[in-house]
Amino acid sequence: MIKELRRYKRSATIVLGLAGIGIMTAYSLCSESCIYLRGSVLGLDLKYLGMFYMGSVLAAGGFGKNAACAILLSLGLGGEVFLLGFQVMNGVYCPYCLAFAAVVLVLFAMHLERIRPSTAILFAAIGLSVFVCLFSGSATLAYAEETRISSIGNGPVKVRIYTDYFCPPCRSMEPELEPIVIDLVRRRIAAVTFVDTPVHRETIPYAKCFLGMVTGRRDISQILCARSALFKAAEKNIRSLPGLEAFLGERGLKCRYVDSSRAFETFRKHLRDDRIDSTPSCVIEKPGGRKKFTGAQEVLRALTRLREGA
Repeated sequence: MIKELRRYKRSATIVLGLAGIGIMTAYSLCSESCIYLRGSVLGLDLKYLGMFYMGSVLAAGGFGKNAACAILLSLGLGGEVFLLGFQVMNGVYCPYCLAFAAVVLVLFAMHLERIRPSTAILFAAIGLSVFVCLFSGSATLAYAEETRISSIGNGPVKVRIYTDYFCPPCRSMEPELEPIVIDLVRRRIAAVTFVDTPVHRETIPYAKCFLGMVTGRRDISQILCARSALFKAAEKNIRSLPGLEAFLGERGLKCRYVDSSRAFETFRKHLRDDRIDSTPSCVIEKPGGRKKFTGAQEVLRALTRLREGA
C-alpha cells in the first residue's frame, strides 16, 4: 500500500493532509459528544495545533518539498508517540486523536525515503521532547469538592445523566431530554440523577449555582428549569460568576451556595464506576446490570426505549 501511495506521493499527501485537517475540524465541531481528554502546547489547543501542523505538511507536500515534509512528519511522529502514551497512561482514548495519528503515520511512511533514518530519528526525538517539556493536558475532570449530585424520583431503575453546560451536544439535546425525564420521574419508572460533569472548566461555577437552586426542591420541572437557564447562560458565553448571577436574577432564579462536600465521594464513585469520559453520557442501571450510552442521539434513544418499555 505504501509503495502505491509513493507513486502518487503529491496527490496522496494532499488528500491525507486534507483528511487530517478534516479530522481535527470534526473534533472541534463534534455534534454528538464532548470528550474530556484535552491538552495544549504553549496555550494552543491541540485541535488547532493539529490543523496548523497538518496545513504545514500539506503545503510542503503540495509544493513538492518532500525533504521538508519528511522532517515535519518526523517531528509529528515524535509528538504522536507522546500523545499516545498519555492516552494509554490515563486509560482514555480519543478516536479523533487516534485517527489523526494514523494519518501522520501513513504520511511519515510515504516520505521517510526522502531523509536519512538517523535524521528522522533525530527530529522525532525533538518532537517528543517538545511535548514532554511544553505539553499541558488533562484526562481527569476539573471538579474539587464543590460538587454534588442532585437526583429526583423513586422509580426502580436508576438513571444517571452526565452533561456539561458548555458542551454543544448537551445543549442541543436538552429540549428533547426534558419531556422524557419528566415522564420517567412522574410515572415512577426511574430515579434520575443529574451529574454536572466539568468537561469545560467554565462549568464549575455553573454547577455550584445549579446545586444552590435545586437543593430542597423535589419538583422535576423546577430542576429542569434551572438546568435550562444555565444552558442558556452558557450559550451566551457568560463565564464570570457575577455575570451568571445577574443572568439568573433576571429570570427570577437565585444563585445560592450550600455545602456539598459530603456528596463528593458519591459523585466520584459514580464517575469512576460508570467510566465516564465524555458528555453527554447516560447510565441506566437495572437489577440485571447497567449499561452506558454516549452521544446525544444514543442517550435520547436509550431513555425513550426505557420510557416506552416500562
